[in-house]
Amino acid sequence: MKDIITFITIFALILFFSLQCTLPGDGPPPDKDPGLGTNKVMNPVFNHEEGTYDCDIDIVITTETAGALIWYKIDAGIPKIYFGPIEISGQNTSVTIEAWAEFPDMEDSDVSDLSLTIEYLQAKAPDFSIESGKYGTFRNLKITSATQEAHIKYTTDGTDP
Repeated sequence: MKDIITFITIFALILFFSLQCTLPGDGPPPDKDPGLGTNKVMNPVFNHEEGTYDCDIDIVITTETAGALIWYKIDAGIPKIYFGPIEISGQNTSVTIEAWAEFPDMEDSDVSDLSLTIEYLQAKAPDFSIESGKYGTFRNLKITSATQEAHIKYTTDGTDP
């Protein structure tokens, strides 16, 4: 009797988890696109707009067609399956990302594209609280920058910091 209860419990857990866990592309095909009346996968969208950014960014691509497989390529390179954020980084980096989505028995989406550039901000020159020179007494020196969140590096022996 104990073996039967154990078997039923294990079977129930397997059934529960098999109903809860689906992978992209699994499950029944989605209905026609909302409001379009076609059997075409919805176009991918990006989490950022085209333009120039002053910091590194992660690009997220989504589609409203549940379970659709998203493909992308960067600068007309080799197509890859999208699994998660795409890091775009580095000073003077310019890229164009093309993405499309597909689902079995549906027409592929149109290609969506995003062009962007990374150009880091140039920090303004530092300001010193006292003038350069030799002093006979100890003085406090304060170094500041008008650029918010600038990291100031310095040395006292003339070498590059």
